[in-house]
Amino acid sequence: MSEDGESQEADVLERVRCTVRALINDGVKTPTISYALSFIATELGLCVADEPTSVFPVVLHGVVSAASQFSARSKSKTAAAEEAPADATLH
Repeated sequence: MSEDGESQEADVLERVRCTVRALINDGVKTPTISYALSFIATELGLCVADEPTSVFPVVLHGVVSAASQFSARSKSKTAAAEEAPADATLH
């Protein structure tokens, strides 16, 4: 992906995160938000794609990327906790 594409992707992700935070603050349950986001992503792709089957790899790539980032953050936090002295406070 080009640097421009990565910048645009990061911007869109942050804007969607802001919307998600607002929905959570409004009391919307996270499973409802997750369903809606996956529905919209799939619906959008199906509406604009020349070949409908090309939509699913893109949607699933988002799922895999999110899981990978979550896993990396979890491992990083675990490693930091294991390296910290017993009386340290982790944030």
